[in-house]
Amino acid sequence: MNAVRTSSAGALLALSLLVTLIATACVPGAPGIGPERAEEGRSSPAPGPEVEKKAVTVAYGRAVLHLGPFEGGVAEFREIAHAGLLALDPVQSRPVPRLATEAPSSDLGTLIALPDGRLQTRYTLRTGITWHDGTPFSSRDFVIGWQVQQTPNWPSRSNPSAGLIESMETPDDATLVITWKAPTRVALRTFTNTIWPMPRHLVGTRYSAGDIDALANDTYWSRDFVGVGAFKVVEWAEGSHVEFAANDDYVLGRPKLDTIVWRITTDRNASLAAILAGQLDMTLGGLMDLESGLLLREQWEAAGQGAVLLTPANWRWVNLMPTNPFLGDLRVRQAMLHALDRAGLTEGLFQGLQPVCDIWVSSRRPQFPVVHAAIATYPHDPARARQLLEDAGWHMGADGVLVSGAGERFVIDGRSTDAEGEVGNVQQVTVADWRRAGIQVEINNMSPQLDASPEYRNQWTGAYWGSWNLVLEDLRGQWHSSVIPRPETRFAGGNRARWSNPQVDALIEEMAVTLEDQAWDRSLIEIAQLWSAELPHLPLYYITEGITFSKGISGVAPRSETGSDNAVTWNIHEWDRA
Repeated sequence: MNAVRTSSAGALLALSLLVTLIATACVPGAPGIGPERAEEGRSSPAPGPEVEKKAVTVAYGRAVLHLGPFEGGVAEFREIAHAGLLALDPVQSRPVPRLATEAPSSDLGTLIALPDGRLQTRYTLRTGITWHDGTPFSSRDFVIGWQVQQTPNWPSRSNPSAGLIESMETPDDATLVITWKAPTRVALRTFTNTIWPMPRHLVGTRYSAGDIDALANDTYWSRDFVGVGAFKVVEWAEGSHVEFAANDDYVLGRPKLDTIVWRITTDRNASLAAILAGQLDMTLGGLMDLESGLLLREQWEAAGQGAVLLTPANWRWVNLMPTNPFLGDLRVRQAMLHALDRAGLTEGLFQGLQPVCDIWVSSRRPQFPVVHAAIATYPHDPARARQLLEDAGWHMGADGVLVSGAGERFVIDGRSTDAEGEVGNVQQVTVADWRRAGIQVEINNMSPQLDASPEYRNQWTGAYWGSWNLVLEDLRGQWHSSVIPRPETRFAGGNRARWSNPQVDALIEEMAVTLEDQAWDRSLIEIAQLWSAELPHLPLYYITEGITFSKGISGVAPRSETGSDNAVTWNIHEWDRA
């Protein structure tokens, strides 16, 4: 714990030096910071008193390559300038109408199970929708978007939804009828990236020409983007920043902010200093980790200069590779979790702000209380850990390391990539707990380059510290046996634990097609029960996502989960500045 406190003190000293430098020297175009708000937030000179526009400068911690519906897109970014039939409220994890007047519903007769097993959804569009260039919007713009995304060489691997649709019909410009090949939960979640509208007057001609590669790489998806969202692109500086201006004709009403400058940066220290110096209004995209957030709470929020939101939105786990004969025994995995003082870990390293996690469900999800009550949990219990290990045939050796009946010492490999950061500290604590239980873990962390190789990452045996999102709609990508890394897939696949349970596979497949919320929840609970009983991963704690915004900014709310369509910017038209 002392190492963490020393690190915080060092960071605070570095911040003080940075603030001093910024306060004594104005350097235009500093990396990731940009011009001072006093200049960027005012209108052009005009007769009479100068009127200050409502401008916000955001520092974002991830790369933004484009605004398109393909690999490299970022939900928080695209929701600024574009919109779909529905949007995902990431606070309550529920769909809300956007371009459509309402979400499809069997009660309203807009969600129809056809006699032949297909499914149909009907949407009525809001009146007065226009593209950013003033062209009236039509339901046919959804059709061209669907056609483009079905093209074989279109780079939309992250969005398989187009292949689930059999047809789209447009009885008139304000009505869209989608016929799905079979029942699918996707039909209830037609967000921007699911059913992506494209302007026929711009994209249609290029699509008809047949050069899909040229269309996918066109500047339309960046500096020339024309969408239907709350803000328009007015400047695109590749790799540096994007400036947006309010869309006066946005269908939900003109945004309250006039301008947003979206800065791309991974320089956390410079961004911290800029916040403290009053030169940056907001940070998103994982730019502020927990340690940075705590520093800002002490130095900035406490002085009434802004707000720091630290919300559990992800989870940390340890994967014990079942290909290791020591780790394939369920009793051993249960013992290793009982041996961990996770509550002490989170309190000591994170002041309890990254709480213990028992299951991959956000504590802010409505289903959480029922799910958590139904699962098996593994509180810190060294005596229970010893008993389980003895039952599995392990006995304490003379040197304090467990030994099997065959004379094998319980020594395994341990790896991750963040040896100097949070994960490195967590490794030290968990390895110490296991050593007290007689399990010796030898840390041999890998480089990010090696970790990015599925063939390397998914073949070695041992313990791996990792993290994942909490999106319940993505269970197939994590726990279905079809995504187990195998030689025939060159060891690609999200099921790193190689968990194979036919009952779980069937439940995941059932969740994908059920339209009834209670049935979906029942399947979720069953999967969680099976998972907690078999422990494919050892859950450690929830990871917080940090968001900061200056005094006077309102309307911003933290998301409950990272990943997928969860975007803090889902309601950006409601953000305001006093």
